[in-house]
Amino acid sequence: MNILAFECANFSLSIAAQNCNKERAFREVREVRGQDAKALPLIIEALQEINIDIKDIDLISTTLGPGSFTGVRVGLSLGRGFRLALGVPLITLNCFDWIFETVREKQKYEEIYVILNSQREELFCKKYASEEQEPKLLTASEVAALITSNPTLITGDGAILVQDFVANKLNVTINPEMPKADTLIEIALKNLKTGCYNNDEPFYLRSPDITQPKQ
Repeated sequence: MNILAFECANFSLSIAAQNCNKERAFREVREVRGQDAKALPLIIEALQEINIDIKDIDLISTTLGPGSFTGVRVGLSLGRGFRLALGVPLITLNCFDWIFETVREKQKYEEIYVILNSQREELFCKKYASEEQEPKLLTASEVAALITSNPTLITGDGAILVQDFVANKLNVTINPEMPKADTLIEIALKNLKTGCYNNDEPFYLRSPDITQPKQ
């Protein structure tokens, strides 16, 4: 199966492709802006590296957000476009669940916080524990106030912004590393088998910043 996965939402661009021989190609750009111009050329580069023609793609996967408004739109536009043009499945995942899936089995934590940098004072936050928690917009100090004495992991690119606020909590591990798009390939294959495609609606969590034109 030829698979293409890309993540544009979190103020960067990560692309992974896998061919029928399970050979993989990767492209990554760690820049806040420019996903709209760079995504498609880098996708084509990655596909060509492992000899995949666009028309031979069998499965697409991308994220829904939250993150950069432009990045979310770029990723979903590409995903929908490939799905429509090729008639192949599009497997989507919100960024909280994507990151959680990559860390849940590594170590045993009773609570996991996925924190995403919103480029604003309030962070995108979701807590994973024994009971399902709704995602929230919280400041770093508000996140710290939620931490209990349970073994806790704080992960995501916003984790580093919380670090100073939990420095005295010995039960907390900080992991600010973001997963790459190749992890979406593994999740997409698993979800394809179970029929869990999710929707293709953007997940913003907060309203866009709109500046009124000057009169």
